[in-house]
Amino acid sequence: MRRQLGDARPVAAVGAGALLERLVRAGAVAGLRWRAVVALDGLAGCSSSTAAGAGLPPGCLRFEQLVAAEEAGANEPRFPDVRPAQLAVVAFTGGTTGPPKGVRISHANLVTSICQISHEAFEQSKEATESFQEELVCSVPMYHNYGMIVVTLNRLRLGAHIVTLADPSPDSYLQALHQTKSTALALTPSLMLWLAAAPSLPAERLERVHTVMCGGSPMAPDNTERLVSRLRPSVAFQQGYGCAETTAAICQTSRWERLLGTAGFLVPNTRAKVVGDGDVALGTGHTGEILVKGPQVMLGYLNDEAAMQRSFDAEGWFRTGDLGFYDDEHRFHVVDRLDEIIHVSGIHTLAVAPAELEELLRAHPGVAAAAVVAAPHDAHGQVPRAFVVRRPSFLRLTERELLDAVAQRTPPYKHLLGGVVFVDSLPRAPTGNVKRYLLKGR
Repeated sequence: MRRQLGDARPVAAVGAGALLERLVRAGAVAGLRWRAVVALDGLAGCSSSTAAGAGLPPGCLRFEQLVAAEEAGANEPRFPDVRPAQLAVVAFTGGTTGPPKGVRISHANLVTSICQISHEAFEQSKEATESFQEELVCSVPMYHNYGMIVVTLNRLRLGAHIVTLADPSPDSYLQALHQTKSTALALTPSLMLWLAAAPSLPAERLERVHTVMCGGSPMAPDNTERLVSRLRPSVAFQQGYGCAETTAAICQTSRWERLLGTAGFLVPNTRAKVVGDGDVALGTGHTGEILVKGPQVMLGYLNDEAAMQRSFDAEGWFRTGDLGFYDDEHRFHVVDRLDEIIHVSGIHTLAVAPAELEELLRAHPGVAAAAVVAAPHDAHGQVPRAFVVRRPSFLRLTERELLDAVAQRTPPYKHLLGGVVFVDSLPRAPTGNVKRYLLKGR
């Protein structure tokens, strides 16, 4: 947190409970002096003495005080003159392949993205009326663009009721589903896998669900079907693809089709191409790096001109760093991160996508979680190595069983020649994505 605060240099903090206290103290360590601090739940620690110790101005405000002052007419709302190209948000990348980078997002980026994902081809939610209101449990961090834009801002414009979780986890999410009547589920692949195996998924509480959304990383059709099959046939399943640099979405599946294993169609006013060596554009079905142009593409990185130069080509196409292809229907399919592809040398150098092997491993009943990274090899340069978390009921699961399971379903160059390492947990970003770079070299 200190790194992000030091880069962005904010002047105000808004939060709740212990999270607010952590925020302001981290800011103090980063050398910030807060001009305003607002506690959403009337944080008890905002006395003058505590404020001074945490770098707070004396007498920080409770949110209720701001609302009461406005209702009493004491504070006339003042709205600044905002230009579309003006900076609105600094979002940080997930940090799955390296330190997070600050992404500068404009007001135009935000409005454009909400318009794109709410197009009639994708949006199934309805505006609130006197007798109906959309309800959704937000399990995705709101500082991530999926949680902030796709889940929160896009639903607030409809007057939806959004339930937030103080301590997001699969257990707290399931508990919230028991206590609410959700009309949509917004999931990450890791949470979707967990719910698919949950024995107590509250069917009676999911009667109003019309849409299940999933984003964050590629998801194999078999694993998606495990959850979708537990829902009514009329429930739409939507998968999207985007990144922090594109504000929200690049692609999204149509609400009229239940298609698994695809990122869907380009959202409106977006162009994309798939390129190979030398940035030569590839055709249908050929895998390469996905490049994008559109009004949702960021202003640029914060304090990182070198990253900007690497991320755009001479014609202004943004390099996503993702490997994928598009099919005959122009649906896009994301394979993996380009810089995480494992290059196995032999007569020819062959590419192995970690996500493919991870899905095979997760299909084993004894595997709770898995991550695959490149391991050095004398003969082949790089080979796949798996890090696996065993399920409690499969603690006797052996390396040989998993090596054989993968070998039976893949060609030799995709075999786990780097071995299998059993671990208690995998390092993850708050979105659930595995930080593979922390596993390399282990």
